[in-house]
Amino acid sequence: MARASLLVAFSLVALAAGADESCSSGAEEAALLQTGNSQGRSITAHGARAGSSCAPPLPGKNNGGSNMGSSPGSGYGGDASSCEQLCGSTGGCQGWTFMQSIQTSTKQCWLKDANLYCPAQDSTDPYNTYTSGFCNGACSSPGPTPSPPSPGPECASPLPGKNNGGSNMGSSPGSGYGGDASSCEQLCGSTGGCQGWTFMQSTQTSTKQCWLKDANLYCPAQDSTDQYNTYTSGFCNGACSSPGPTPSPPSPGSECASPLPGKNNGGSNMGSSPGSGYGGDASSCEQLCGSTDGCQGWTFIQSTQTSTKQCWLKDANLYCPAQDNTDQYNTYTSGFCRGACR
Repeated sequence: MARASLLVAFSLVALAAGADESCSSGAEEAALLQTGNSQGRSITAHGARAGSSCAPPLPGKNNGGSNMGSSPGSGYGGDASSCEQLCGSTGGCQGWTFMQSIQTSTKQCWLKDANLYCPAQDSTDPYNTYTSGFCNGACSSPGPTPSPPSPGPECASPLPGKNNGGSNMGSSPGSGYGGDASSCEQLCGSTGGCQGWTFMQSTQTSTKQCWLKDANLYCPAQDSTDQYNTYTSGFCNGACSSPGPTPSPPSPGSECASPLPGKNNGGSNMGSSPGSGYGGDASSCEQLCGSTDGCQGWTFIQSTQTSTKQCWLKDANLYCPAQDNTDQYNTYTSGFCRGACR
């Protein structure tokens, strides 16, 4: 009897040991899974690709949003993939849009930090192809597409043929805009701090631009003298309700060094840059930099094929000295201001 009890006890101990071994094996497997996940070898979040903070690109889509001042903008030399990579490595970047002109092959890369369309919308721009994407978890739970804003009483009547000058906001849609003057006005009316807007359309290529302004407006607006673009401007949120004197055209004075034809000085484009579709020349681009706080350099670009002009103001990361231009499709003239690169 005692011997039988001893055998039963021994069997129970063996069963308990087997149960412990099974649990230990399961725990080891879970630990291995956790280790693999922590090393990022197999898990992706919100549809992002392994090793990337950005979700897959969306060809043919426009995700809207507010353009970051550090965006390469127009005249970009990369592709959609490099634009995505730039967003993924830029602090605060939530989305990106790569555009390419159907007519001139000019490329643009815009980084976005707010006000994105969730989900992205189909592009309605007949002049450019679009590829967009989201990074750092933005739009991981797509919400409803925002309704178009309405101008309401915040904006005064549009002024066809007028240019109200001003400092361009970094969130301006800029060149390659897909809307019209009315939608540009609506966008200003719904954007905090926007005091005025200017809608431009090329007389040669029909390319459209929408610029939002937050300071330094012409009161009253001036007649447009640009022979390459038509202008419609307007004021919002009470700006210029009491017209003051028209500001004098800026002069470069001693703020800027001599222009450098055929040179590219690189740098970070300021959000207030006129950008593509510029109506002036190299001299007026230089003057604009000389009268803009923080501007350390400028680059004037003109297409050898379409004569489209660009003016970019720079506030950091300039090439010292400026480099020879290697762009076969555009001529470059650059310069430095406020003692930069001396």
